[in-house]
Amino acid sequence: MRRLLLLLAVCAAGCSSTAEFPADTPWSRAEWPQFGRNSARTQQASASLQAPLVRAWTCDTEGGQGSGSPLAVGGYLFVPAINGVIGVVDLATGEERGVIAVRGWLKGTPVIFDSVLLYPSASAGLSLHALHLPTMRELWENEVGMIETPLASAGGRMVAGTSDGDLFCVSSRDSAVHWRVHARKAVAGPPAISENRVFYTTTGGDVAACSLADGAAIWRNARGAPYASGPVAGPGCVLAATRNGSVQCLSAADGAVRWTRDLNAMVYASPAADDSAAYVAAADGSLTALSIRDGSILWTARFNSVLASSPLLAGRSIACVALNGRVALLDARTGAMQWETDLGTRVKTSPIVAGGLLIICTEQRRVIAFRSETP
Repeated sequence: MRRLLLLLAVCAAGCSSTAEFPADTPWSRAEWPQFGRNSARTQQASASLQAPLVRAWTCDTEGGQGSGSPLAVGGYLFVPAINGVIGVVDLATGEERGVIAVRGWLKGTPVIFDSVLLYPSASAGLSLHALHLPTMRELWENEVGMIETPLASAGGRMVAGTSDGDLFCVSSRDSAVHWRVHARKAVAGPPAISENRVFYTTTGGDVAACSLADGAAIWRNARGAPYASGPVAGPGCVLAATRNGSVQCLSAADGAVRWTRDLNAMVYASPAADDSAAYVAAADGSLTALSIRDGSILWTARFNSVLASSPLLAGRSIACVALNGRVALLDARTGAMQWETDLGTRVKTSPIVAGGLLIICTEQRRVIAFRSETP
């Protein structure tokens, strides 16, 4: 574990990558290949978690995580740090497997698609890069603007927004730009992609949809209040929460508002969602489940700290991590507490589930994995 910390510290000063991957790495095993796990951003894990949980392993990293999340592909955990390195950790054991040194500072969560790492660099120069992980060879780079949010990937296409208000789509394989549109204001968070449509929010208060094929505008709904997070694509709908805590459910077809629910609290993270409910974490420490059908409050759980990261769904449970390091597993149907622990340190990044583990990156540059006590 300490070796990884030293490797990351050295690479922060400038070095080449040290990670190597076996030829038989199962790259198709993509348990959490992008922020939110899937292109719809629902934060739904493919596996369930059974309370109580116990600590499986801990790994120290260096550089500090951003506001995104780690990735889990091919049996490895990829931990982005804002200082331009990505730590590689064996998902099963927590042992370090080297680092990937990238160009520039990382602000958004990368994407891994078909053994290719696509990452944004918060620099004025070449800001989007593709790295072939089996050979550690850079495939292409593209100057697309300042990207500060997680990337979105679907069907071999990668979509992202820039701080100057552009939304663009490039080929994940060769960097060819399929389209580029101006969103008027900065894109607030990672776009959501569903049924060949791209849904996005802006800091100017818009939630909008465009075609994944050519970027043609489909609809735009000006809500007025700014957004601080991206939307989620639900069943036939789009879910989005403004920074001041107004949660909306809009029709995915035409943007018509189906319902609005005011939580009277600031919201900085995207909701999690399944077919029946949206789960919204707020800065006042509340985690609220809202009915997808009509926006009615199904239940509310309260924490004694700010909730600044997205919750996640794992089977019938929902996991939530507070800014002060309190971790909880709740019943997604009732909000009843199933298990909780205190990490004793701040957490800003959203958790993930991979390899049967709940994985959390702390502000003290430590990655902690929990597993169910009973296999």
